[in-house]
Amino acid sequence: MQLVHATWEQRNLGLNVYEADVTVDDTRENLGLEINAIPQADYTSIKLPAGQVDLTSLIEACGFGFREMLTTVEVTTLPALDGPMARLGKAVTSHLATAAEREAVYHVIRQGLFETDRFSLDPRFTLAQSSNRYCGWIGDELARGGELHALEFKGQLCGFFLVRKLDESRYASLLAALFPKFQHVGLGYFINYMAYAYCFEKGAKRVATTYSSNNVGAANIHAHLSTRLLSQVYVYAKHG
Repeated sequence: MQLVHATWEQRNLGLNVYEADVTVDDTRENLGLEINAIPQADYTSIKLPAGQVDLTSLIEACGFGFREMLTTVEVTTLPALDGPMARLGKAVTSHLATAAEREAVYHVIRQGLFETDRFSLDPRFTLAQSSNRYCGWIGDELARGGELHALEFKGQLCGFFLVRKLDESRYASLLAALFPKFQHVGLGYFINYMAYAYCFEKGAKRVATTYSSNNVGAANIHAHLSTRLLSQVYVYAKHG
């Protein structure tokens, strides 16, 4: 098991947090000992590769509850837009976010933009805590060379996407969302489509992204894209 003291969550959540990743070498015999050796914390999460189902009961016996499954896929091509989608797509544009647009994104996030991740759904976290995680994440990714792009629909700021170049042929699409007032006009497909299109324009051959099993919309969108499954992990967590 690989254990990380998630010190950045002290800034985001105001809590002491540990994150553990179960590896393919872990067995029931050693994993229980390693879990019990995790330092006391306010919040601890464990990620378990989906194939290692025999370890789920052990993790649950240690007091951890299931929160979500994270699916990582890779996009290598984009389907052509036709009919109504092509017409709608002509009204959607993107560009590198200005400082003012970045602040607008943070403002909407802090109002409760994200509702499907395990922090937003956990009643023991406040709206401020779950929102701070996203704002902190965006800031950290920008410091690593990531790019925050503003999405516009008919000239109005309607959402954003966050991407980062991994190497000469690979990008990661890290985060994307539509603002609430635009979530019921058929634009959901474009928050991902525009991010991938940008990465391919920059020379990417592959773009990876991860979404939660709690986010049915993201699963539906990627079912219509040319994706290849890279990994799935179960996420368990408990409060200290």
